[in-house]
Amino acid sequence: MNKNLLKNKKLLGIIVVLIIFFGVCIYFFQAEKNYKSEMILEGQVTEEQASDQANSQQEALEKTDEETASENMEDELPEGEQSKVDQSKVDQSKEVLPPDSQTSDESKIPEVVMCTPDKEIEAATETIILEDEDFVKVTDYIPTIYVDLKYATEDNFTSTVIYSFSDAYLRYGTVKKLILVQEILQENGYSLKIWDAFRPVAAQFALWEVYPDATYVADPNTGFSSHSRGNTLDVTLVLTDGSEVQMPTKFDDFSILADRDYSDVDQISSQNATLLETVMKEQGFNAYQGEWWHFSDNVKYSVDENFNP
Repeated sequence: MNKNLLKNKKLLGIIVVLIIFFGVCIYFFQAEKNYKSEMILEGQVTEEQASDQANSQQEALEKTDEETASENMEDELPEGEQSKVDQSKVDQSKEVLPPDSQTSDESKIPEVVMCTPDKEIEAATETIILEDEDFVKVTDYIPTIYVDLKYATEDNFTSTVIYSFSDAYLRYGTVKKLILVQEILQENGYSLKIWDAFRPVAAQFALWEVYPDATYVADPNTGFSSHSRGNTLDVTLVLTDGSEVQMPTKFDDFSILADRDYSDVDQISSQNATLLETVMKEQGFNAYQGEWWHFSDNVKYSVDENFNP
C-alpha cells in the first residue's frame, strides 16, 4: 500500500513539472509573437524584409567580387585586347529607353526655383555687348599700358589738380585701335604711357582760364576739346618695364620743340617720336601738328557733357 502511494506521488510530481515546463514554453512563445507584432506596428523591418535585405547584400558582395576579378583579368590582357574590353563596356553602358519611358520636351514640367535676393540679381545680369561709342577704362582692355594722368595731379603746367579721377577712359572703338598699337610697340620693346585721355568739359574751362591760348588749349567758349569726345589722348613712349625714353620735350611744353618737325631735336628723340607717330597713324589715329604727344581717333564722336569717370 505504501509503495503504491509513493509511486503515485512521484508520478504526480513528474506531471506537475511537465505542466510547468510546457506552460513556460507557451509563455515565451506567445511573448515572442507579441514582440514581433509590436515591431511591425512600429514600422520596423519584417522577417521577410530582413531576409530580402540580407540576400541583396550577399548578391552585391558577390557582384563586387566578380567585378574585381574581371578588372584584375583585364589588367593582364594585352593592349589590343584591353581596348576591346573597354569598348564592350561602353556599348553595354548605352541604355536605350523603351518608347513608353521617352517623353517629349513639351510634357516636361519646369522646376520652380524660389529666388533669394542674390539669385534675383544673378538672373537679372546679362552679358553686356559694348558699342564703339561706349566709354571704357583703358586698363581693363590694355592691362600692360601705363597711365599717369598729369591733370589728376599738380604735375602739369597749371600746377593745380584739374580733375579728381586717376584712370584713363576712352571710347571703346578708340581703345580697340589702341590695343593694336600697344601690341606692335611691345614687339619692339616699348609701351604706351597715357598722360591725358577723356577730359570733362568743366576741366577744359579750368585749363582755358589758366592758359587762354588756342594754339595749345581749345577754347571751350567757341568749341569743345576733342578730349571731351573721348577719342583723343596725350601719350608718350616708355620701355616695357616703364622706364622713360628720350622724347622731344616734356608734356605740355609750349615751345616750338613740341611740334612734329623733329629736325630741331636730337636724333634719338626724333626716332622715338617718329616711331610713336608712325604706329599710331597706321592704326587709325590723326596726329596734331603742334604737339608730338597728341593723337585723335579718325572716327569722331559727340562731346559728352554728362559722363563722369
